[in-house]
Amino acid sequence: MGANVGIHILYSGTVAAAVEAAIMGFPSIAVSFEITDQYADAGEAAKVAREVIERIIKHKLPKGSLLNVNIPSRPSNQIKGIKITRQFAHDFKETFDKRTDPSGRAYYWLMGTNKSIHREEGTDISAVNDGYISITPLRYDLTDDGLYKKIEEWDWSDLRIF
Repeated sequence: MGANVGIHILYSGTVAAAVEAAIMGFPSIAVSFEITDQYADAGEAAKVAREVIERIIKHKLPKGSLLNVNIPSRPSNQIKGIKITRQFAHDFKETFDKRTDPSGRAYYWLMGTNKSIHREEGTDISAVNDGYISITPLRYDLTDDGLYKKIEEWDWSDLRIF
């Protein structure tokens, strides 16, 4: 549990499972619930998620499509609505918290903070922070087309590895 917005979608098992379904040709939905110290009622979030999913199913997603749904941390009567969003591509400073499991073995928990305090309108993180359900259409092709075209023009012929 926890919101899967911005760069966090790359670390998310929830989103990864939906990506796998999309790769197999199934329309897929990843649903996550933001948890905060102020509110964390997963049961109520599940009811909200069910309504959202039923609406999505009614519209029949295309094969291989992928939606990332994030529900804000608040009672359903305080959710302001739904926003269709883009992934927020923000800077993230990773830190790791060393912890110990019940068996006494050490493990590391990914922590971190956003480097940027700027919240871009129309993004998943902005919508959830403002109390809206965020629905972000995703794809698993992470190719940077602009950079692809640029490095394709580089001269690679003088490398001595061929």
